[in-house]
Amino acid sequence: MPYSEVANRAQRKYDAAHTTAVMMKLNNKTDSDILEKLSDVENKQGYIKSLIREDISGESPLLILEKIQNEISHCKEKTITLGDTVIDIETSSAITTIEAFLNEYKKRISRT
Repeated sequence: MPYSEVANRAQRKYDAAHTTAVMMKLNNKTDSDILEKLSDVENKQGYIKSLIREDISGESPLLILEKIQNEISHCKEKTITLGDTVIDIETSSAITTIEAFLNEYKKRISRT
């Protein structure tokens, strides 16, 4: 039996035991923004997995924004700490604070 057939059989056996295939169907019109973004991403699987892991860990931008808004609205202190970021509430508006934190977040995830 040629090597490639042996290798293919071994790969299929491994895949059957250790992997799950997930298929997604996107609409060319209603999902065009997603398709455009994915066309720019070299490693689509890695990109999608990182977004899901962000969501699971609570580090997604939306969840972070909700945390910031909650911290600011309930804060009785002059500063709040979110991760490594200390925010002085008395000297910055909530919107500016949120924008700054999200910009820092974008920088952090672009390095990964």
